[in-house]
Amino acid sequence: MGTEHIDKIAGLDLSTLTYDDIRWQCGTGVSITHGTGRNKTYAYRQGVLTKLGDMEVSVWEKIAYHLVEANDDLYHLQCLSEMLRKHDYGGHYARATGKTELKRDALRHCVAQMHNNPQWASFVEYNQAYRPDHLKLVSLVTVVTECCNDPFEAPEAQTHRDRIYCAHCGRFSAFVSNTMKRTPKYL
Repeated sequence: MGTEHIDKIAGLDLSTLTYDDIRWQCGTGVSITHGTGRNKTYAYRQGVLTKLGDMEVSVWEKIAYHLVEANDDLYHLQCLSEMLRKHDYGGHYARATGKTELKRDALRHCVAQMHNNPQWASFVEYNQAYRPDHLKLVSLVTVVTECCNDPFEAPEAQTHRDRIYCAHCGRFSAFVSNTMKRTPKYL
């Protein structure tokens, strides 16, 4: 079964699209050749696999930005962009192509509604910085990780796995919680 290639916005009704329709499942790529012999040229089409099909990246970005505007999420797009830039430890976004990738990654996070997902590793940090009232709506527990041994708050939704993102050092580590004592598997 083939996937429809979407290279233009023209055939889409933007008023009916939702974030779920364009959620980034994975990146795609297609090699394109034109001509024959020494007149042969090569190109590469980068795309995004979504529920609607394989969208060309620039088309996906335009649709995503339109939906962000329509859903009044421009504030979150800006905040996610700031947070991604802040956590750019390898200097990836500082390179020449990084600004485009930063914009694309912020759009991916916004479309996926990461800022509303308590299972996102940076959920507490994001909401403490940009919308502290939202944390009152989520059940938080105090956890102590094996790596740093310092307590911090994490959403209860993150405590159902064997490891948790450490707010101090960034590693995924075994932990114990104040609400449930759990013996980590990998000690």
